[in-house]
Amino acid sequence: MMSPAFAIILFTFLALIIAVGLLAVSALLGPHRRRKGKLEPYECGMPIIDDVRKPFHVQYYLVAVTFLLFDIELAFIIPWASVFKRIGPEAVLAMGIFVVLLALGLIYEWAKGSFEWD
Repeated sequence: MMSPAFAIILFTFLALIIAVGLLAVSALLGPHRRRKGKLEPYECGMPIIDDVRKPFHVQYYLVAVTFLLFDIELAFIIPWASVFKRIGPEAVLAMGIFVVLLALGLIYEWAKGSFEWD
């Protein structure tokens, strides 16, 4: 019987060997067609018009924060709602505070104009 520590070390070593081996086989057997388009930063078929390091408009960040607001809300509210009858008033108060904080984030997004697509 092998010890648990030895088993973990063995499986980690085997996983590393397999990963490196697959990368090596891919590099050796994979197609090698070096074209100008393949060496571009974005292979979309269109020539690069502007600097690729141009900063993003703040609108994209606001949309990302909006997504996180609703994603986190669903990730916490759905499991909470499934056990609603078994939890006490403290949990209801905690969820109320959580929803109020999410609503404040939503109001902030609205005030910044995140929902206006010009």
